[in-house]
Amino acid sequence: MPGSMTATAQCGGEAANYAAVGTQDIPGVDVAARQRMLKLFAQDEVRRRGCTGLRFHF
Repeated sequence: MPGSMTATAQCGGEAANYAAVGTQDIPGVDVAARQRMLKLFAQDEVRRRGCTGLRFHF
């Protein structure tokens, strides 16, 4: 998928997958901003859930 933004981690022995997707552009929110939002969200989830091995795929 062009412009795909995903992240993966291991949580409790299972894969956790995160993605930033949308069908429309949001005025004022560029690709870098969407990447930042996904990164912050996934890092928070991993920290709160005790996950490991967070990797981003931009």
